[in-house]
Amino acid sequence: MLGPAASDPRHVFTRTNGTHLFLGDFNDAKNLDWLRRMNITAIVNATETLPNKYLRTIQYYRLPIQDSVEDAQNLAKSNFLMLTNVVNWVNGVTLAGNNVLIHCKSGKNRSAKVMIAFLLTHESRRVRGRLPGLDYYIRYVGQKASRRTDPLTGMPVAIISYDPTASKSLGSAEVFRQTLRLYEEYLYPPRSITRPGPRRNPGRAAKRPRTT
Repeated sequence: MLGPAASDPRHVFTRTNGTHLFLGDFNDAKNLDWLRRMNITAIVNATETLPNKYLRTIQYYRLPIQDSVEDAQNLAKSNFLMLTNVVNWVNGVTLAGNNVLIHCKSGKNRSAKVMIAFLLTHESRRVRGRLPGLDYYIRYVGQKASRRTDPLTGMPVAIISYDPTASKSLGSAEVFRQTLRLYEEYLYPPRSITRPGPRRNPGRAAKRPRTT
């Protein structure tokens, strides 16, 4: 029987140490009662300006990006430093026992990219004898997200990587998807047939997050 965390529609993944990862929107990040029920003590805020509401009780990491082609391209610069830092931060806080919410404004695009990148980096394990790639994690996160209901349309939430037609900016959606593809090749170069593991040490300490 699923516990209250794993049965929540925002829940995406449970790590082997029992910590949970959730994907949501800004309304979820403001909902203190829900955060307490899910025992969420760390949040990734994948926006430039939306506030971090509970700095006294919750750890925050701000990834200052917009739903734009330019910011999607920026993620690929500097050897994916921005993306690597945030997924390593999520890895560190979950290994320390914290449940994590990853959110942006609507929980469809920027936050979903971070969730997919985290799973690809730190949870890439064999499924039916094979190491799954980016397409597997896009489908996985897309199917998990579809358990939520979009408050504006009443329809299941569709993350942009999974269903690009859900985006008002198809250019941004496609560039974000291409960025994730390049990130996958960065982690697992095509010449590496066995894919023994990501280039960067998963346990490497991330830079200190912004808390503004």
